[in-house]
Amino acid sequence: MIVTTQQTLALRCPACGKLNYHQLSLFDFSGRRAVKAECGCGFNLFTISTRDHRSYLLQVHCTICETSHLLTMSAQDIWQPDLASLYCPDTEMEMGFLGKSQLVREVLDKKQLPLEDLLADMDYDDFFTTPEVMLEVLRSLQKIASRGHLYCQCGNFNIEVGVFPEKIELHCPKCDSLAIVYGETEEDLRVIQQTRIIELVEGGFTSLDGRHFHSRNRKG
Repeated sequence: MIVTTQQTLALRCPACGKLNYHQLSLFDFSGRRAVKAECGCGFNLFTISTRDHRSYLLQVHCTICETSHLLTMSAQDIWQPDLASLYCPDTEMEMGFLGKSQLVREVLDKKQLPLEDLLADMDYDDFFTTPEVMLEVLRSLQKIASRGHLYCQCGNFNIEVGVFPEKIELHCPKCDSLAIVYGETEEDLRVIQQTRIIELVEGGFTSLDGRHFHSRNRKG
């Protein structure tokens, strides 16, 4: 088996939402030292320690359930050549990635919400029903997604986005769940600005706007 001596650990900061990439080296653990990392905002992201270089303890603050987890990992888990996902033990959802830098960045690039690409060539004034409201709704939605707080109950974070004059459709291609975020009124904007997490109902339908909240199962 090939063992690498350098890995990249990617985690999103629960405090500010920034995606952090941290380089780990086998030599960082010489003398049985613990390795700690902070986000640029000062939040302590993780601590990794080992006593024998065969078993490692990773303490990490989870952005999904907003608590601290202690994960036990083997040397093979840490230094293996493939990409590994770190899962929240409570929800079994992805909370980070570990592997070679190129592999980690490639998978995370695919998971970013492509709102900027969708809007790049769009004439806002002619397209949206209420342009000033919808643009702010989109900015709020982007912030939620950038913190890793837009996902489906089935465990998928790769949510497809459809932009319409009066609404945004969020679709999970894995279980076919759908959520609609409206952007026509100031009340619609207030609702999304006060929303911290958008969790699509597995196989279901959810609508979020200033007039009502509705959720139902689409299956059966």
